[in-house]
Amino acid sequence: MTTNLERQLSAFKTAHRRQARELVLIRLLWLVVVAGLVLLYADLFFQLGDPTRLSLDVSFAAGLLAVAILTHRWLTRATSEERRVARLIEEGNPELHNDLVNAIDFEQTLSQGLEQPVSAQLMERQIGIAAEKARTLKRLDALKPPSLRNEAYLLSGSMVVAFLLLIVFTDHFSAVLPRFVDPFGDHPPYSPTQLKVEPPGATVDYGQNLKVSAAVSGPKPQSISLVLQDKARRELAALPMFEGPGGQYFQNVENLRNDALYFIRIPGGRSKRYSLSVIKWPKIQSATVAYEYPAYTRLAPETRYLNERVVRGYLQTRATITLWSNRPLKGGVLTVCGRDYELVPREANSVAATFTIATNGTFSASVTDQDGTVTREKLEGIVEVLPDLKPEIAIVSPGMDSFATPDAQIPINIEARDDLGVAKVELLRSHNGSVDERKTVHAGEGSEKLVNVIETLDLAGLGVKPGDTIEYYATGTDTAPGTPHTVATPAYRLAIISQDQYRELLQSQMRAEDLTKKYNDLIEQLSQLADKQAALEKQVNGLKNNLEQNGALTPEEQQQLQQARSAQEEVARQTEQFAKELGEEAKRPPVFDVEKDYKRALEKFAARVQQAGQAMKRSSENLQQAGDKPAGKEGLPDLGSALAEQREALAQLGQNREDYEKGIQRANRDLEKVSRLLEDVEMFKALLDRQKSVERQARSYKDLADPGLDEQIRLKEFSEEQDAVEQALAQLKEDFQTHAQEVEPDYPKVAQDARKIADEIRKRHIGDLMESASTRLAWADARGGHEKAQEAYEEMQAMVGVCNGTSGDTQAECELRLKMTMNMALGKTLQQLAKAFNPGSSQGRDGQFGAGLSGRSGSGGGQTQVAVFGPDSPRKNPLSKGGGRSNRKTQSAPEQPEAVAASIEELTTAKNSDLELPGGGGERIMQEYRKLIEDYFKRVTEER
Repeated sequence: MTTNLERQLSAFKTAHRRQARELVLIRLLWLVVVAGLVLLYADLFFQLGDPTRLSLDVSFAAGLLAVAILTHRWLTRATSEERRVARLIEEGNPELHNDLVNAIDFEQTLSQGLEQPVSAQLMERQIGIAAEKARTLKRLDALKPPSLRNEAYLLSGSMVVAFLLLIVFTDHFSAVLPRFVDPFGDHPPYSPTQLKVEPPGATVDYGQNLKVSAAVSGPKPQSISLVLQDKARRELAALPMFEGPGGQYFQNVENLRNDALYFIRIPGGRSKRYSLSVIKWPKIQSATVAYEYPAYTRLAPETRYLNERVVRGYLQTRATITLWSNRPLKGGVLTVCGRDYELVPREANSVAATFTIATNGTFSASVTDQDGTVTREKLEGIVEVLPDLKPEIAIVSPGMDSFATPDAQIPINIEARDDLGVAKVELLRSHNGSVDERKTVHAGEGSEKLVNVIETLDLAGLGVKPGDTIEYYATGTDTAPGTPHTVATPAYRLAIISQDQYRELLQSQMRAEDLTKKYNDLIEQLSQLADKQAALEKQVNGLKNNLEQNGALTPEEQQQLQQARSAQEEVARQTEQFAKELGEEAKRPPVFDVEKDYKRALEKFAARVQQAGQAMKRSSENLQQAGDKPAGKEGLPDLGSALAEQREALAQLGQNREDYEKGIQRANRDLEKVSRLLEDVEMFKALLDRQKSVERQARSYKDLADPGLDEQIRLKEFSEEQDAVEQALAQLKEDFQTHAQEVEPDYPKVAQDARKIADEIRKRHIGDLMESASTRLAWADARGGHEKAQEAYEEMQAMVGVCNGTSGDTQAECELRLKMTMNMALGKTLQQLAKAFNPGSSQGRDGQFGAGLSGRSGSGGGQTQVAVFGPDSPRKNPLSKGGGRSNRKTQSAPEQPEAVAASIEELTTAKNSDLELPGGGGERIMQEYRKLIEDYFKRVTEER
């Protein structure tokens, strides 16, 4: 029985201790939650420092330990734990009365053998009864500490509150908790402003700079600083940051020399600390090379950055390489082509060495700082010896084989360039295969890298005649020491032609628009002179009125009078020069028949301009006399005379302009309109030839029942060409309508014929036939495609008579209009203009252009431009490629010209294909010229 009681009491003690530990745990937990919230908000409001947080952590841990120990001792304090547990059981179970405590006393009495007033049997019995009651007990709530339930509720409530706060203020918890868990870690305090730092840690070279930027999200801070600390976290500097776009802030840290930490600080917060490492071995940051060129190059010394790691100079050039480092240097080694050169200090952070460029090879350089540390990265590159290149030379103008009349002056524009300098330029020419005549057109010291010279060939002075040929080319020599380099241009040939041939060639090149521009340029000069004279007349009239009203001229007005006199002299000089040019133009042979009347009009214009110029001179003299007299009204008669002379000059110029607009300008405008229709007619004939070609080529495949791949590809090409012809014909039909509308008010018959051609194209369904032919050929239906192409060709061929009739009607009606309205004889002007757009007019029957021709397509056919020089070539001849900028003068680079090679025209004709030109006196001329001129002369005799 005694054993059972002890066993029950031991179970009660175990249960009591468990309840005590449970209370200790619950109490500690709610204390942790509550104290944690208190510490968290304390850090939120006061941003506790690292030592403070550590002391709070220690104090909090010590307090928890003390609470746990005291709570446990308080719950388990007693002289006899058995009696305390028995008493608690009896208090919780009143039916036990004092049985458990008495049983404990009886058991102790029996174990000690003490005498008692109760017998031992009775005590043992009582102990058994108590043990049995204890065994049957079901409720042990009396063993629970009284505050256990309440503190459990407190724990639950605090945890719920903490959980809700954690959900709502997640950022606060995530920022603050690590600060207490790791007090000396890098954990910034909570801030509603979030900072993202770039770069998050950096490694830079010694002496370099670092740009730190911060992206701010959340509330904008009042200020923001970049803080630098040493490794011991001692603050070195706090630099205010500059605000950039998009909420960005930045700051530069310059001349970094030691490792550091950096972070961004704002009121009430900061970013994490980041490490800044500084590489302290010397690094080559930049390099330059200074060149001292040898004397023969005539090049000035220069210094360049070694960005490409290439040292490049002419033979015997002295090169000095200078290296800059991020640290102070005391020396280094430069190795060039296997030879070492000592790098000596120049400045605190730079060293240099000099060597002579003698051969191609490599170089490398390493530097040593003041501490004896050698750079880890060498500077390496190559050494190149620049060759002295041959010069380049080109005849920019004419730059092609040309035609010229015996009285022409031909400016030969030569451009030469060399990498070091051009020493000499020579022009060599021969007459009818004679020995070359050499002429030096430029000779210098060789300091000019680009030379532009113009040498004028005066054919009249050379005594040439039609049928002669002049062959010429240019040479250029550089300044290379020892053996200079000499290069030559291709040889060009100049065929001398007669005035009639010259006129034929010009007619083949000029269109109605060119004719209009030629005479519009003259009237433009006339208008400019008239405008200048009108401005002077207005100024002098104002001075005269002021003098009449005020009785004297102010000093400022007297100065204006002198300026007017000077301006009048200049306008008079320009007018006399223009009159001379008009007279010269009037004497030149006309290119087109209609120009015969133009030339007679120009003679009258020149006379009037001459009279205007004389009036201007008299006006200038009167202004001079007025200016020489006192400021009073004494000069008034001279001013009146000057004003009258100015008005006489304006009248002469105005009469010229009015006559030009009624005569030449109106005639040219009519010719332009009519020529467009003639051009349309010739375009129709050109399309007829193209259609004939399509039909002929498709005919070769029409019997193919099953074309192979090669045949299908070929038929596809026919289809594309047929489609192109069809589109061109559709555009031509619209052009006929447009151009007919332009001429209808003045030439109703011509407009009617043009619309008739367009209607014929529509009525005959030529476009539909071509479209069908293109489609069938694309489908590899050779027979069907050929049939449609042939029908289209036959319909077009049937229209040729209509087109020819239109040309005749146009000639007659235009001739009649000009005679009736302007008393001008058209002659064969329209036929002459047609040569510029007639298909094949400047093309041989074999389809090869003559030598010296520069192709230029024009509407209506294969228009071709040639270089032609004649009596008017000094006057900006639009048909000569270059013209001249000087007359028998040598110029050295008067302006920046185009690249030499850019203006060279490559000739594909052979230079040795010479033959006798019939009628040319047996002189030799190129085969291509013979074919070209024969075609021109043949067309002259043909009736259109």
